[in-house]
Amino acid sequence: MRYSRGMTLIELMTAVVIVGILTLVAAPAFTKVIAMQRVKSAASNLQVTLLTARSEGIKRNGNVTVASVTNNVDWSGGWTMTEASTSTVINNYPGYTSLTVNGPATGVTYTSSGRISATSSASFKISSSSITDYRCVTITVMGVPTVTTSGC
Repeated sequence: MRYSRGMTLIELMTAVVIVGILTLVAAPAFTKVIAMQRVKSAASNLQVTLLTARSEGIKRNGNVTVASVTNNVDWSGGWTMTEASTSTVINNYPGYTSLTVNGPATGVTYTSSGRISATSSASFKISSSSITDYRCVTITVMGVPTVTTSGC
């Protein structure tokens, strides 16, 4: 009696076809997961930038501004952190090509006390055209940014 080792070509091709079909079925759901992770990542990066600007304002005992590179409500092209009195750029942050990031046209200025200079809270909305979910980064007058899934 002869024992068979391995797989036949037919068995191998059947397995490859099954894996291909499962991949085609899972691909659309996976693109939504990727888009959602990009939105979450952008919101988290913006929150970290704002917290860093807050601590820089306290550390430098002066105003620090985070503003859009294009100086309008579209922050998708990136943003910069500058020291307001000397216009020294502290850091530049890259943009997001497949996301929409909307925020205050004038930017957000942190004072030496860690508060924002505006009299009301500021907010950002981060979204993607491929999903309906979005994230909001809201800054209280006290200067603390928080990320939420609604309320922009």
